[in-house]
Amino acid sequence: MTSDPLPTRWDLETEVLVVGAGNTGLPAAIEAHDLGAKVLILEGNEWMGGLMRASGGNMFLCETHIQKKLGIEDHVEWGIEDEMLMSDFRAVPELVKAYVEGGAETALWLEREGLVWAERLTDGDWGAGRLGNRRVMRTHVAGVSPSGYYPGGYPDGAMGFALTSCLEKSITNRNIPVLFKHRMRKVYRDGNGPVVGVLVDTPNGPINIRAHKAVVLAAGGATTNEQLVKAWDPRLVGDAIYSDGLPYMTAMGDAIIAGEDVGGGLSDMSFVCFTPVKYGSIWYSLQQTKIETGDEAIAQTTGVAINARQGHYQRVILVKNDGNRYIDEAEATVRNPSIPRDVQGMPPAEYPEEPFIRKFLSLPNPRNVWVVADADQAAEMKWPTGEIGNPELMSGHGLDPKSCAVASTLDELAMKMGVDKANFLNTVQRYNGFAATGTDEEFHKAEPLYPIATGPFYGLKMNIIRHTPPGGLRINTKGQVLDRSALWDGTTAMDIDDEPVIPHLYAGGEAAAFVGWRRAHRKTGPILTMGRITGIASARETSI
Repeated sequence: MTSDPLPTRWDLETEVLVVGAGNTGLPAAIEAHDLGAKVLILEGNEWMGGLMRASGGNMFLCETHIQKKLGIEDHVEWGIEDEMLMSDFRAVPELVKAYVEGGAETALWLEREGLVWAERLTDGDWGAGRLGNRRVMRTHVAGVSPSGYYPGGYPDGAMGFALTSCLEKSITNRNIPVLFKHRMRKVYRDGNGPVVGVLVDTPNGPINIRAHKAVVLAAGGATTNEQLVKAWDPRLVGDAIYSDGLPYMTAMGDAIIAGEDVGGGLSDMSFVCFTPVKYGSIWYSLQQTKIETGDEAIAQTTGVAINARQGHYQRVILVKNDGNRYIDEAEATVRNPSIPRDVQGMPPAEYPEEPFIRKFLSLPNPRNVWVVADADQAAEMKWPTGEIGNPELMSGHGLDPKSCAVASTLDELAMKMGVDKANFLNTVQRYNGFAATGTDEEFHKAEPLYPIATGPFYGLKMNIIRHTPPGGLRINTKGQVLDRSALWDGTTAMDIDDEPVIPHLYAGGEAAAFVGWRRAHRKTGPILTMGRITGIASARETSI
């Protein structure tokens, strides 16, 4: 732990200082303000919302008035049991209990803030009827606002942006100040005592901000910070691997680093994040908007879809940098049985331990892997061939020109993909022979097999996105950061709420560890709930 000298002069002062204007920071700021605290929000970007703006906006909430209205029986006890199973029992039970119990009130709170709920739960949209081991449907999303209070909403899409827009209005209506392009660099702690403020980079130079009640770290995870990622899992850095924090420069790890520097402890970070595949794109999702002009935003999925349930992997081959196949492409549909299912029956795999992902990560750099299809199979898979031929990084499917190739001949395609031409031509010829006989003699891919024969030919680079980290700073059920520097006497097993805390320091969202190892989709609900809990607790702190 470092203990730098405290500033002799403070440039700004507030009571509750919220670092990050995303799906933790916004509810925390609103709740703290409504309890009478003077609140200031810092945001490193030029807009509010963080990754939530371009997310699906899917919220796990339990025993809500929405479920009751739809005739769905649910119980908090069921939700806690299902969440623990989802995390392979590696979540902290007290934290799971806190966010599951608080979910029903969060649903009512969002409604009071102006959100209109969709008139159905969307678990079934994933083709499973319900998610993973969850015994009932619990995925809540924003619906379309009849009054036009916010854009987007189910079924029109952009549910994450709808949710963000609603909370932004709550911030604006309360006149809660937000300082944009203000990136926190350091937390100030008074020796082994309380946190008293932060150091901030601004367009006009560094400033010090005093927080008399609390600093709330809500600046997201660290998927963009390759130095931290490499320390936890070197496989997840290198060619063809990108962060979900791009292109918006979020998830930089600022909160985690600053929290650690003043004595905060981390959870097990060895499971860094999930690793969904994007073919032809380097974005997890793309928000089409001109932030500086205030144009309406539309969040959308990026990349070209290969639907495993529809047999698309039977219609393509995957070749690596030397022009050879390296896998049975349909292995993307094979799941590691040791992993608790988040989404039943929903390939392709997105965990690093899944066979398909693990083999990709084992390849040496450059991981120049391309999925290849001919014109007939591209048409069957409904690929946007016009966009592939004219990719635009910031519009449409967000296709990366360096990750897309179209050619009239296989020779030209090999050149554009940057793979060994002789090996590639031999690979295609051999595979076409397998398709003719119905037997894949190399990797034993099951029938049907389709030849790569009709031009034009298409190549899409296989990219991996570092997405939705479950680890972070250790917190208790109020969101207080636990103090790893405090000595434990070794005699008693402590409840998490009995562990020493760093006074006046809070954390939430992907900067904090509360949902458990491997816990993936639908985290927005728990994050919002913990954000509210953190805001309430921080406002009730004694001013120092």
